Amino acid sequence: STWNTADYFDSTKQNIVINASFNEPFALNISTSLYLLNKKYSVRYWGMPNWDGFSNSFKNDQKMFPFQFTSSYYNDKKDSIWNNIQKKYLNNYKGNPGDYVYKGYEIMQLVKQINPLESPEIIATQLNAISNKLYSKFLFSAIKSGNNNEIDFFENKNLFILKKDRKSTRLNSSH
Repeated sequence: STWNTADYFDSTKQNIVINASFNEPFALNISTSLYLLNKKYSVRYWGMPNWDGFSNSFKNDQKMFPFQFTSSYYNDKKDSIWNNIQKKYLNNYKGNPGDYVYKGYEIMQLVKQINPLESPEIIATQLNAISNKLYSKFLFSAIKSGNNNEIDFFENKNLFILKKDRKSTRLNSSH
């Protein structure tokens, strides 16, 4: 038997579909189904953070339904720092840099401003200082592990809500 998705939708309300699958073909099939249903129902589609890296099959599908997802990183790639990184990378490597190039550059710029001899609490304060930001928004929190209550690592607790369609990924909001 087949599952008739329309039986679960209400045409008088905003319908939300949350897909927690990491499987790209499955996500694309749901996306195509929602594209067809969206003429009758108001629908929002939520996916997983890794969906940002889905292949071109997702982008090239004419019936791809836009989806939203969360990420702890977002760079709109419109500032002078981004342009300089892109130019230097292109000149040196004859290609465009990926997000890890920008992430790594920004993290190194943050880390070089921190005194490693300070206490972890002061380091967390320094990491969250606005003057340390290049192009991302961070909210670092010290994560403690074990019974000794020592700080094990710092985690970025800031989340960006992004919306992706066939043409672009753009920021919806930041929390």
